[in-house]
Amino acid sequence: MMPVMPVEQDTYAVLSLANIDFALAGAPDKLHEREERLKRACKCYRKVLDKDPSNQYAANGVGMVRCGETLGREEVLCAVLCAVACAVR
Repeated sequence: MMPVMPVEQDTYAVLSLANIDFALAGAPDKLHEREERLKRACKCYRKVLDKDPSNQYAANGVGMVRCGETLGREEVLCAVLCAVACAVR
């Protein structure tokens, strides 16, 4: 039997949770939860980037969450550039 990995260590699972929160943040019947879901999604995307800086899906997720914010644009750009640079190597 294969050992079970904690969710926090499974980047695919954390990325999936972030994508779910991001998708639900845009649901018309869940608008009152929007800010909290976006914060959770961004936190999960960052967790993935901490473990795997070359994860382009997580970098894109951070960009999707934060692209409209004035603060954080440089951070988003740096994360995307780092992910691309790591992937090209």
